[in-house]
Amino acid sequence: MQDYIIAAIFIAVGIYFFFLRKSEDEMNLEEGDMIVDPTSLKAAGEEELDPSITKEYNVPKGDLSNLTVPENFPQEIEIYFGSQTGTAEKFSRILEEEGNDLGIIAKVVDMEDFDKEEFKDVELAILVVATHGEGDPTDNALRMHTWLKKNAKSKESDLIKGVNYCVFALGDSEYEKYCASGIFFDQKLEIIGGKRVFELGTGDATNDLETDFATWKTKLWPALIEHWEKLGPVEGMKKKASSKPKKPKVKYPLVMGDPEEVNEEHPIQPLCIRQYVGGKDVKIHSMRELRQTSKYGSCLEIIYDLEGTGIEYQTAANLAVFPENNESDVERIVNRFNLVKDKSFVFKNAEGDDEKRKHPFPTPCTVGEALTKYCELRGPLDRKIFKDLSQYATEEEDKKELERLSGNDAGADIETMKQEFTNIIDIVEEYKSIDIPCAVLLQLLPKMMPRYYTIASSAKLSPTKVRIAISLSNYKSPKGKEFFGITSEYLNRIFKSGFDTGSSPEVVSRIFIKDSLFKYPEDPATPVVMVGPGTGVVPFIAFAEERQELIAQNPDVELGSATLYFGCKEDNEDYIYKDELLQYREDNRITKVYEAFSRQQEKKVYVQDLIRENFDEIREAIVNKNGQFFICGAMEMGKAVEKILEEILGEEGEEYLKQMKNQKRFAKELWSA
Repeated sequence: MQDYIIAAIFIAVGIYFFFLRKSEDEMNLEEGDMIVDPTSLKAAGEEELDPSITKEYNVPKGDLSNLTVPENFPQEIEIYFGSQTGTAEKFSRILEEEGNDLGIIAKVVDMEDFDKEEFKDVELAILVVATHGEGDPTDNALRMHTWLKKNAKSKESDLIKGVNYCVFALGDSEYEKYCASGIFFDQKLEIIGGKRVFELGTGDATNDLETDFATWKTKLWPALIEHWEKLGPVEGMKKKASSKPKKPKVKYPLVMGDPEEVNEEHPIQPLCIRQYVGGKDVKIHSMRELRQTSKYGSCLEIIYDLEGTGIEYQTAANLAVFPENNESDVERIVNRFNLVKDKSFVFKNAEGDDEKRKHPFPTPCTVGEALTKYCELRGPLDRKIFKDLSQYATEEEDKKELERLSGNDAGADIETMKQEFTNIIDIVEEYKSIDIPCAVLLQLLPKMMPRYYTIASSAKLSPTKVRIAISLSNYKSPKGKEFFGITSEYLNRIFKSGFDTGSSPEVVSRIFIKDSLFKYPEDPATPVVMVGPGTGVVPFIAFAEERQELIAQNPDVELGSATLYFGCKEDNEDYIYKDELLQYREDNRITKVYEAFSRQQEKKVYVQDLIRENFDEIREAIVNKNGQFFICGAMEMGKAVEKILEEILGEEGEEYLKQMKNQKRFAKELWSA
């Protein structure tokens, strides 16, 4: 399952950095509370982690001071993005800003808004494309992908003649179909008549996606300028230059209006907020602690009640949660800028601005609601935010320091801030001369991303109750600062509102469902081998419920074997779903459970050790009986298991594994520890 996750999910990939917080011997184990791997949740290169503990892609703006755009350069360019979780969108907006700095009218276009007739008239299109699932296009790129595939197949070689283009592809080299979607766009656009004017760029989430992109774009603008300079003044001009003077671009153009005066609907710009709008507020039915003790932290099970919501889900799919900022963080921002938290407003154009503007989130709402639901307040800082903040610093010393932090030489400072979990609230409190109007602040702040979790229930057995499990993340910085992941803090706050004492408070949470590549075999007689240490066991709890329902519907059904490899630190400390797994073994919902405990005895044992020991049994299930193999858990563990699996399969192991993937008999969801 490669936004590709990332991979889908990957991320892996994604949007954002995360800190390595595990010791080497833990990286093969069980921790991880959300899916950030390409295989299902996200587009590769677009990691769907809690930004509080993830990588933020800190791509500085390039030095454009020595570049001059020739007169025959396209008057307007369009930058299309195919993004599952926001990283490709973010990279597109960096290109837009640089294009505008060069005096070009650059416009970012969501591939969801692709118009085939308008595209034929584009002089220069830059595409930033993430890959999702097993080499698939992202959800918002599907329409353009389908159009391109159809016309490339019919060899419409002059369909977009005159359209110049270049592509940057996001992916993850851990997966077979690395950057497949971006490569598809790059190749097919040429087939239907487009002209590639700069080399395909690829960004690898496993290594350093941000550096890959920065390197590519540093060469991009000089190459494009050189291309049009060589064409000459006539050959390079497809359209007559507009006599209309260019308007200076206003970065944050919207102002706040009275909801009583303005009541118009506007399209929403950020993908994550469109996902929020498409989600629903769903009642939390129950919550409980899954670990036996708190020695290794907390792991919560959350069950949502879908009755009457119209939401349907698939067994072992993914559930996206939109967390909310805590009240103390919101109060800090409100107090810092003297905002009126209860003030209701709408966004509107400034007087004299007749542009059709997309909005950062739906209004009317109150300032407090916007800060709580739509804005990331705990995410790591990138260089771009310092550049934005510097524009609103009234003291020269603050302005210079913020500008320095936005530059290429501030890497060590940014890294220190990441390690200390410094967020935007800390920065605006430190640099006291920053004075930002409320409307600008709400546009400038990063927007809240959904967090994805694998579903631990069967849609056949409980169609109106869906459950997830999350390992709560909290960390200490080198200087001792305690930090909680925003989703962990949000869900734990709900848990402490009464669920922890056995009551059932009326609480709703914003969610939506996303498909995954974890599918129980259509033929119930097919053997399955499942590897899921820690919270990686979650989809296989769902599979066990699926088998239970198959038996209930047909007591004579022939079920294939279901073998689970589970791991945790200690049997009586952090063994989640222990009682359930015991019951599953007794009633044949799971045939065998192999257990690996890494802290219970002197010699650490991991699931990959047990897989190696059961060489013959696994080979029998997946080769002789054509079974399916599933992995869910930490990235390092997943890589180790896959390598051992190749060994088990013999000389042709690598090729056979590729065949299994193509036949949808091998699936994985992994996250970085």
